[in-house]
This record gives sequence, C-alpha cells and structure tokens, in this order.
Amino acid sequence: MVTRELSFEDVSNTIRSFYEGMPTLNVLWDLSSANTDALSSEQVKQIATLLQKLRREREGGKTALVSLGNSTFGLARMLVMLLDVIEETYPVKMKVFREIEKAIQWLSEEE
Repeated sequence: MVTRELSFEDVSNTIRSFYEGMPTLNVLWDLSSANTDALSSEQVKQIATLLQKLRREREGGKTALVSLGNSTFGLARMLVMLLDVIEETYPVKMKVFREIEKAIQWLSEEE
C-alpha cells in the first residue's frame, strides 16, 4: 500500500522497476492511502505512454487500481480512459476500484 505523496518520478520509477523484474500477469496497485495531488494530467498521459511501451510483458493481464480518495480515483480513471483509447496496442485490462475486495474478485475472474 502506498502511504505518501506520489511524484511523477515515483510512479514512473515504480512502473519501470515492476517491469524490469518478472512482472505478474495480474497486479493490484493499492493507492488507497496515496496522495497524488502533485501529479498533473499531462504526467498521467506520460504514464500511459510508458505503460504502452512496456505492454508486451503482460499481454492478456489485468491491472486493478484501488483508490479511496477522489483526486487519486479521478487520475486513475483518466489513466484507464487514455489506455482504453489505445486498447488495440495496450493488451492489458485496467480498472479502478474503491474497494480492495472487489478489485481482488475482478482479478481472479476468468476472461
């Protein structure tokens, strides 16, 4: 669980680190205690671009983002919408949840 203010560098470095290892097909990012006020909409677009570049590593996978706060939830939804636009080239499903239990349930469902 992330429990501090997140900068663009924090997010992009964490994503890169995740993909440099052996990334799992399904992943849950718990942002329920994160503060994303420092992130701009332009930086969210850059995060979407980064994820698109790394897409092959998790083709067919799912990403669940969990957020309780409205600001973080809104930015996460923006990220999902940006990736939905490029769905043909981003083969990982992504959804935002307010409840961790629902996120876990979605990740465990067969597609």
